[in-house]
Amino acid sequence: MQTRYLGEDRYRQPKKGDVLGIAWVAAIMGAKTYCRSGAAKYPLSLTGVEVDFNLDESASCVHCEVTVSTFGVTGCEMEALTAVRVAL
Repeated sequence: MQTRYLGEDRYRQPKKGDVLGIAWVAAIMGAKTYCRSGAAKYPLSLTGVEVDFNLDESASCVHCEVTVSTFGVTGCEMEALTAVRVAL
């Protein structure tokens, strides 16, 4: 990612709109719809999806961290991985 775009997005005034806001929504929707991909055996009842973006201007990149939670007795790491993939 070019450094000039990182600076624009930090202040939420890029020419094409709120890029991180759109990526945030995409990450949440990616986690919620993972069960439709065909890889999941059954849908999980997610209780929370937290999305965090960190802008790293020195490396010219955006780091995305997603935490997904559920009350179920199973893991939800695939939902979190899908959310990061969709966001970026």
